Amino acid sequence: QTIDKTSPLVSNTCPVCHAPLRAGERAAICPTCKTPHHADCWVYNGNRCSILNCDTQATVIGATSAPA
Repeated sequence: QTIDKTSPLVSNTCPVCHAPLRAGERAAICPTCKTPHHADCWVYNGNRCSILNCDTQATVIGATSAPA
């Protein structure tokens, strides 16, 4: 999903690259623990959540293989 400027995701920190999520960027939300990641970081992390003990795996459509 693309982050809207009014989204509560704005300014959350991506657990992969440690940069804030910003309006206009694509985000991947873990379906299990609900942790937001940059979509590209999710893919970079092997299409899985980076939160310890979560280990959820899901494909993000339209993301690239490089970190944000």
